[in-house]
Amino acid sequence: MSISTPKVIVCTVGGSPEPLRTTICFHKPSHVIYFASPESRCTIRGSVEADLAWHIGDTQIVTLSNVQDIVQCVLDMRKGIPQALRDMSLPEDTPLIADITGGTKIMSAALALVMMEFQSRFSYVGGCARTKDGL
Repeated sequence: MSISTPKVIVCTVGGSPEPLRTTICFHKPSHVIYFASPESRCTIRGSVEADLAWHIGDTQIVTLSNVQDIVQCVLDMRKGIPQALRDMSLPEDTPLIADITGGTKIMSAALALVMMEFQSRFSYVGGCARTKDGL
């Protein structure tokens, strides 16, 4: 019997749950690490994970101390990923999928920078519909 590698998504959480829901349904992760602001963390269970077609085995939510400060986000994420993996009983060299779709631009940029230090690949959910006069 072979042991399967866990599929772990690391993502930033913003005000729109649909892109994260799309990512979770596409990748079907066994684990998710969410990086959220104090305001967006309360939307995860009710909006992002509500009625998903896929059951996530384990999740960790890391609250970022300042989502408008890229240096602080990088520091929080560098500390948060290894801790979240330990809390989920996963090794630090577990392959990660970084979804940079949600959250502030600062959060997404920080996650992209931090994930270069880990064994990871990237995921992004785009769309055709635009607001603000097509921008």
